[in-house]
Amino acid sequence: MKDSIKEIFYYTLINENNEWKKVFNATLLIVAEEKYRKGDYEGAINLLNKAIELNPFDGIAFEKLAWCYNNSDKLNNTSTRQETLDKITSSLKKAISLEPDIASHYNAMSVYYNQVDNPDLSIEYLQKGLTLTNNKWDKDMFLANIGLDYSIKKDFSTAKKYFNEVLLIEPKYDFALYNLGAIYNEQGDYAQAIKYFERVDKKTNLSDNLKGNYYYYYAYALKNVNNKQKAKEYILKALEIEPSNENYKLLYQSVK
Repeated sequence: MKDSIKEIFYYTLINENNEWKKVFNATLLIVAEEKYRKGDYEGAINLLNKAIELNPFDGIAFEKLAWCYNNSDKLNNTSTRQETLDKITSSLKKAISLEPDIASHYNAMSVYYNQVDNPDLSIEYLQKGLTLTNNKWDKDMFLANIGLDYSIKKDFSTAKKYFNEVLLIEPKYDFALYNLGAIYNEQGDYAQAIKYFERVDKKTNLSDNLKGNYYYYYAYALKNVNNKQKAKEYILKALEIEPSNENYKLLYQSVK
């Protein structure tokens, strides 16, 4: 006799135009993801909470819920910040307790610890997540994020070690190249910083926030090797992204 596996589908019922319809848990998760990508975090939170009611054993749903809270405006409001942080950590602790072998849960928890200025615990969770993945791209991400935490701690020698390990796996990893350039800038080695900034893809997929900083740090290094013309070119790119940034404006004034 063959073994059989019983697959369970969780669903709820909704009434549309006096007609009852089944809504499956997977559908809720898909729509929640769409809302998240569009920046409708409250809408995503409502759907994820419904999905969790249907299936309280889905660690991925709890992780997604934490990411929604992490991006919510409530995190930037002093009156709701602590409550939002509590929701993030409780969601992620639940995700990890349900699915302790899922690497992404540990990455998400590291983001929480960065929010509360605790890079040491962030590193601890990233190191754990790193042991759980064999995927090249995930490994790059964990190594780069560990490098970033060591940069935050001003332990630049260790940070460089991790970023260089990323580049051994993927030599065109823009986030690692940008951060190595930023470290050398911080250390006053502008020529070395420029070498890394030059390797960042001109069509980089860095987020706008990081892209603005990349252009700023690149311009800063160029200014310090007396290449003001090229420095002006890059600080103008930074100002296109964030025209009100005071640091960007001050650097522009010094090279125009």
